[in-house]
Amino acid sequence: SVIRRQTGFAARITRTLSLSNFHSMRISIRVALFLMLCLCSILATWSCRANRQLGAIRTLKESSSLEFYYDYQVSEIGADSKGTDLPVPEAVVKLLGIDYFANLHSVYISDPSDAQLEAIRSLPDLKIILCCFSSDFEADLGSLGNLPSVREFSFTPAGRLRDGHIILNDLSFLKGLPNLERLTIRACELKNLNPMSNLRQLEHVSLANSKISSIDSLADCKSLVHVYLRYTNIKDLSPLTKLQNITELGPPRGTDEQVNELKRQNPGLRIVK
Repeated sequence: SVIRRQTGFAARITRTLSLSNFHSMRISIRVALFLMLCLCSILATWSCRANRQLGAIRTLKESSSLEFYYDYQVSEIGADSKGTDLPVPEAVVKLLGIDYFANLHSVYISDPSDAQLEAIRSLPDLKIILCCFSSDFEADLGSLGNLPSVREFSFTPAGRLRDGHIILNDLSFLKGLPNLERLTIRACELKNLNPMSNLRQLEHVSLANSKISSIDSLADCKSLVHVYLRYTNIKDLSPLTKLQNITELGPPRGTDEQVNELKRQNPGLRIVK
C-alpha cells in the first residue's frame, strides 16, 4: 500500500513536471516566433528603404540639375514629382562624390566655399551655376577655375536686399567662364568690372542693387542684348552707345537724359523701370 502511494505520488510529480516543461516550451516557441517576426519586419523595412534610396540615387543621377548645399541634415528626406523618396542631395554628393553626377548641367550653391567651388570642376557638361548668399561676407570665387562649358552664372542674395553687403572685389574668376552668356550679380560691392571685357558672348547682364560706379568694361561686350543697372551708383551710360545689339535696358536713377539719347540712337530700345 505504501509502495502504491509512493508510486502514484511520483507519477503525479512526473506528469506535473511534464506539463510544466510543455508550457515552458510553448512559451519559448511563442517568444522565438515573435522575435523572428520582429526581425523579419525590421529586415523588410531596411530592404524596402534601401531599395527606395537606391532608386532615389538613380533619380538624382539622371537629373540634370541638383541643389548642392553643404549645411545639410542627412536625416532629411524629400520627394520628387514622381513621389520617389529622395535623400538630401548634399548627403548623396558627400557619399558618392559629385563626379558621380557627371551629366549635371545646373548646380545651386548656398554660401559657396572654396571646397564647394572646386568640387564642381569635375562636371564636364555644366551649363548653369547659381550661387546664393544669406549672410554678410567677403566672397572669393577664384576657386571656380576654368569652366568653358558654363553659359550662365548668378550670384544673388537669398532674400530681398537693396544695398550691397557682399564684397566681391575680384571678378577675375570670369576669365575661367569665357563662353558666358548670362551674368547676374546682385547686391554686391564691386570694385570694377574689368574682367567682363573678355566676355565676348555675353548677352544678358544684371548688376542691380550693387555698389558699382563705372560700366566702361561693358563697351567691349559687343553681344549684349539685355542690361540691367537698377539701384546702382552708375552716372555715365556712354559705354552703352558702342553696343548696337541692346534691346532692353534697366537704367539707374538720374540718367533720364542719357537714356533718351540712347533711345534716339536705338529706337527699338525698351526701357525697363
